[in-house]
Amino acid sequence: MDCLQRLKRFSGPVDNPYFANSFGNMTKPSLTHEQMATKFYSQRNLYLTGAVLYLMLAIGTVTSIVRKLVKKEGEFRDLVAKRAGGDGDEVEKYKKLIQTRETDLKTLKKQVEGLQRQYDGLTKSEIRNKDD
Repeated sequence: MDCLQRLKRFSGPVDNPYFANSFGNMTKPSLTHEQMATKFYSQRNLYLTGAVLYLMLAIGTVTSIVRKLVKKEGEFRDLVAKRAGGDGDEVEKYKKLIQTRETDLKTLKKQVEGLQRQYDGLTKSEIRNKDD
């Protein structure tokens, strides 16, 4: 607030008592070096205050986001742990199912090879194999 009050003094030069030394000549009022330094420091302090307030808001927002992420990560890990413990039976079931499918495929391949040999044996005049 102090910065704003100091800057307000320099906003209206005609009504401002700080410009009394320049009223003698009716030209454009000018600031002394002391007044310019005061104005500069007030502006600097105002900008710094704004930056600090903005950073406080940004840091608060980032902190809340990080807290939510950590909470969700914990919930996710708990969920994965629960599923991993309960899915052991399902994994074994699917492994057995895969093994039975593999044995079925092996027997099917043997049957196809046997049928191919039988078919090739029907025509002895030409030499044929399963690649023809």
